[in-house]
Amino acid sequence: MIEKFDLENCGPLRRVQWQPGPGFNLVIGENDTGKTLLLKALYVAVRSIEEYKRGQDIRTFRQTLDNKLTWTFQLRKVGDLVRKGEGNRFRFEAVIDSQKVFFTFGQSAEKGVGETVDPDKPRASNSVYFPAKEILSLESIIRQSREIDLQFGFDDTYYDLVQALNKPPQMGKNWKAFADARKDLAAMIGGRIEQSGKQWYFVKGKSWHPIFVTA
Repeated sequence: MIEKFDLENCGPLRRVQWQPGPGFNLVIGENDTGKTLLLKALYVAVRSIEEYKRGQDIRTFRQTLDNKLTWTFQLRKVGDLVRKGEGNRFRFEAVIDSQKVFFTFGQSAEKGVGETVDPDKPRASNSVYFPAKEILSLESIIRQSREIDLQFGFDDTYYDLVQALNKPPQMGKNWKAFADARKDLAAMIGGRIEQSGKQWYFVKGKSWHPIFVTA
């Protein structure tokens, strides 16, 4: 959980200090004020902690951050994310799950952050960011551009969600909150989403509709 954070010089954002509440938190503002940049900066920090030292990953926290910044913001030069102005530096500081996270870089940064404070341990979660575009019908294209072509187009918010969707179900306790949420969602959309092979379908009763022709 993000307990508090302090973000400076990110795009049009001069400084944002926030202590999110335990429930739903809304970010409201006019177009072009930096809402998406704020959410993606938080996503970069949280996902970097989750990927750091996970399994056989031997990357340093700085290397993990560098990769996440590049593929989430899709910038050839991460320094372009810094708010314009002489001497400005992108600065992010937060407390996430009682761990301090800090990183900063200047306008001349190419693909790396400058100073960092590494978390003590990885975060045992898999956070997801729901982008505005529908992704089920784009899954193969997202994988192609990210895994094979290594081209910018779909950022890591899309790619990480595709990865999460394709993880096999795990045995264990079926948490009531998740079970209830699935039932509520099925009732709301009048059916359910299923995967068969590599294809996604909208299932209503006994009818299976390819996701490509589903509104």
